[in-house]
Amino acid sequence: MVRRSFRFLFATSLALTGCSALLDVKDIYFDPNAGGAGSDASDDGTASDGKIPVEGGADAATCEADLQKDGKNCGRCAHDCGGGTCTAGVCQALELTSLTDTPLDDIVQSGASLFVSTRVTTTSQTGGIWRVPKAGGAVEAYVTTHYAERMAVLGDKLYFVVDESIANGGGLFSCPLVGASPCTPALVAAAEQPRSITVDNGRLFYGDNASGKGLMLYAPPAAPVVFLPGFGFTITAFVSGNRMFYSYTFQPPSPPQHAKILEAFADGGVDEIDTYDSDTANDGELIGDANQFFFTAYDYSGTTGGIVRRIPRTGSSSVCNYGGMGNKRPGGIHTDGPRLYWTNQGEGAAQPYTKGSIATCETAGCCATPVTMWTGDGQPTAITSDADFVYFVTYVKGGVWKVAKP
Repeated sequence: MVRRSFRFLFATSLALTGCSALLDVKDIYFDPNAGGAGSDASDDGTASDGKIPVEGGADAATCEADLQKDGKNCGRCAHDCGGGTCTAGVCQALELTSLTDTPLDDIVQSGASLFVSTRVTTTSQTGGIWRVPKAGGAVEAYVTTHYAERMAVLGDKLYFVVDESIANGGGLFSCPLVGASPCTPALVAAAEQPRSITVDNGRLFYGDNASGKGLMLYAPPAAPVVFLPGFGFTITAFVSGNRMFYSYTFQPPSPPQHAKILEAFADGGVDEIDTYDSDTANDGELIGDANQFFFTAYDYSGTTGGIVRRIPRTGSSSVCNYGGMGNKRPGGIHTDGPRLYWTNQGEGAAQPYTKGSIATCETAGCCATPVTMWTGDGQPTAITSDADFVYFVTYVKGGVWKVAKP
């Protein structure tokens, strides 16, 4: 891979200057044994009542279901839509809740629960963290702190940052994942306008923009220490071992703007890993593993442009732009290993964007035509998954959604 590199020092802590614009059909799988029915099957393998007997799995059980519309056997035997409907063999997304005037911008999952949080821009909006049952049911206002924002799960606790000055209660806090609602947050450490939080190998990292601080390392039960001085302003920190990467939008006096992936160093210098350049470029999300980065960036006004990009950290793969030209302001991104999932915030000249979507590709290769799992308004932002379902939130409409994996 050819890397364009530059190196410079941050003389002072940077303030984020990029515009803070926020961020259908699955394949139908039929079991190859579906046509092996007995006297109840027609010549094309379809049962005489229109249902298709299909092998049920290792226990040799069978299901007799209409795979085109059975929510428990959608597209293939035992493919459960989790409460969503099955249409033409495809599980449809299910809205678990909708929170009024609550701009949802982050989501994490643990056990039977989802935790969703906001990024508020006015005091009149409702900020905080909600606990939402994956199976549906009563939604709980779990943390009522107005500027409780980015979250991470470590051990049996939910950690989150409060994006305030230290004088106004900014810092890293925790709540138990399972407990009475609302939680009374426990202060881990005060911090100046912390915006980032991430976990690597049992360690938690968060930003502290106070003088003498930076990206902080918290390895419970020890007290937090400075991991990388001077980088407390970041939103999208990604730590792998002893290396720290982040995304950032540079706005020069004249266009284009530059949404970059950078590696940060203890002396304040940075190296460029990759960039997305356009007149209104804005960085989205950065995730990765030991072998590769996955990065989103988008145009916050004027067009629907943007990228969903894989950048190798080793020579084992090549740079890839998933989704080709079909992305519409990609924002949140998540991988479960075999597949990559991302949110398209939508189209339109300005917020609120419309006609957003949830898209997925196999991680291997470089697919130009993703599977579209959901389309709709509301500006989808953050996304995550467990073994069976993908979960996402919408910023404008405060919606929390689930949809079965393909």
